[in-house]
Amino acid sequence: MFLTLLLVTFVLAVLTSFVVERAMRKPISQILGKIVGDLAGAWQKYVSLGLYVMGIAWGAPVSRLQYYLDPGFQSERTPLDMPHAILEGYRTIIDTMAGVTTLLLAFFVVTMIAYVIVRGQEARAQRRAV
Repeated sequence: MFLTLLLVTFVLAVLTSFVVERAMRKPISQILGKIVGDLAGAWQKYVSLGLYVMGIAWGAPVSRLQYYLDPGFQSERTPLDMPHAILEGYRTIIDTMAGVTTLLLAFFVVTMIAYVIVRGQEARAQRRAV
């Protein structure tokens, strides 16, 4: 049952990350196109990789699953049955969403700052040209 839970949490984290990455692909591409122009494609791939890494790291942490294997918890250990496995699956989806949302929030804050800087430089260049 443990190996099944390990595989299911990993697959759920990957699928959840995939859905979020697909949903956010166009907005991220548009933002990067405005800020970095020609390098937008490369940055898009980097952000996508980051979404998967953060989603899997937050959604399927090994430390949470070690609870079911650690002999120190033997007396208080919760049995690994179907209701607990379903709860772990739900927790995986929620934690994956929290991880990718954290990364996207950081991405959008940084790109907003970069956008303001780029717009300021463009406005300054237009004033000099006049």
